[in-house]
Amino acid sequence: LPRLLAVLAGVAAGLLLAEGLVRLLMPDPGMVKAVSDLRLRERSRGGAAATRPKQGQARVAFLGDSYVFGQGVEFAAIFPVRTGEILRRELPGRKIETLIFGSPGANTLSELETLKARVLPADPDLVVLGFVLNDFTHRAARLQFTVVYKREKDRYRVFRGLEKFSRLAYFLDWTLFQLLSDMERIHVDYLNGLFDPARNAEFPRLQAALDEMLRRMSGRGVVLFLPMFIEGEQELPFYRDGLALLRDACSRHGVDLIEMLPHLRERAASKWWASLEDHHPNAAAHARIARVLSDHILERKLLPPRP
Repeated sequence: LPRLLAVLAGVAAGLLLAEGLVRLLMPDPGMVKAVSDLRLRERSRGGAAATRPKQGQARVAFLGDSYVFGQGVEFAAIFPVRTGEILRRELPGRKIETLIFGSPGANTLSELETLKARVLPADPDLVVLGFVLNDFTHRAARLQFTVVYKREKDRYRVFRGLEKFSRLAYFLDWTLFQLLSDMERIHVDYLNGLFDPARNAEFPRLQAALDEMLRRMSGRGVVLFLPMFIEGEQELPFYRDGLALLRDACSRHGVDLIEMLPHLRERAASKWWASLEDHHPNAAAHARIARVLSDHILERKLLPPRP
């Protein structure tokens, strides 16, 4: 009996230790949900409709999806905010305002509408488009992929009844999903189809929308080509095809293009994730993006001279 009690005590201690480690390694879902709340971002400067810039003020507008919105990280850590801070530090005395028009779930079609309805009326000196490869899809296709993702994930939720009580149960279910599901192949296949006109029925509309966006940004635009943070993605068709399409469009419309992946290669893709389940960029990735973008703006002198 004493030996049995000792074994049970050891198992219990091991489970408690594992639970504690998982709690340290994983973010609090409630916190992530709170800082990712759209209303919080909309109340930030630039989220609402902007007035004309004040005399002598340089204005940089950021347009894009959840990467620009900053899903999964604190607002102060997102790259549009950090970029403004760097520019003000590097250009002391300059009045530089950053407007942020990032919206989770946005695609190229909705970004064009936001550019016309909200960004350009704010009269920015520079527009930064954060282009993520899955922007080149339409909402129906994205919704269909989300349904497949949820169905595949639910197949491996062995401890689903305990997930809301135990972070360890959640971690074990997520591990089983990663090890046993076919989701990575499904995801890559979905992405590879985005830049294939034979597989993406919306390709002509999306390409036309991208062209119109870049035409309207001509002379005052930068496109940030942001990765999906998938290991080895630069060798995959969706990345090569997306980059080629962007390079051609930016060249035709006189818009600068920054490919971010070469600046993020010193770490494995997963080291840039906001969490184990959230593959949006984390605070470190946002900091690197802000530094690269700021350096480009300063080197190319993309802001108007001081009046």
